[in-house]
Amino acid sequence: MNISTKIVCLIFFLLQFGFSDDGTKQVFDHVEMNINRNNYVLFEDNSLIVCDRYTDEYLAEITEDFELYVRGKEVEVSNRQRDLLEQYYMAQYNLFSSRNIIGTKGIEIGMQSAGLAIKAVGGAFVLIASGFDEQAGEEFEDEMEYESEKIEQKADELEREAEEFEYQIDVVNDVEWKIKREIKELDYIDLYVDEDALSISVD
Repeated sequence: MNISTKIVCLIFFLLQFGFSDDGTKQVFDHVEMNINRNNYVLFEDNSLIVCDRYTDEYLAEITEDFELYVRGKEVEVSNRQRDLLEQYYMAQYNLFSSRNIIGTKGIEIGMQSAGLAIKAVGGAFVLIASGFDEQAGEEFEDEMEYESEKIEQKADELEREAEEFEYQIDVVNDVEWKIKREIKELDYIDLYVDEDALSISVD
């Protein structure tokens, strides 16, 4: 993938994320992530909440102690079911974390790319003013190449993290399939993560 293609990809990341923090462990309160055409999830007071995208109704809640509430009513769960709820909670947490990390790095690379473009334009004016001095031109070209390579290395890292993100979606959906088989109260709540529907917003 060449640098121009990666910059296009980064624009996509910027549009998708819009919000990010320092890329370390995040507090996710007030951050919503669409998981499919019907529902979104958010973390509120350390609980994972599943909400209806159209009505904002709270459909399900998994607490930090991995207790389950469906439409506000507590559901008694077995140890095996609690383990599955823990796996789903942690998989969704990791998904949130990955998106914030990728968003942070995407914004950083996007800003560096924009800065390099501005620098290139400014350098062109300097070359014109110098009467296209050959040595100055070579030095400027070397500098631009060096800066471009640094950005491309970061873009490569971002691409690898995006691949890991896709794997984490599969992890969530694998647990979702098991939960639907084990906890009948969640059978009619769509917990599946559709990659095409993913987005983050902030209240």
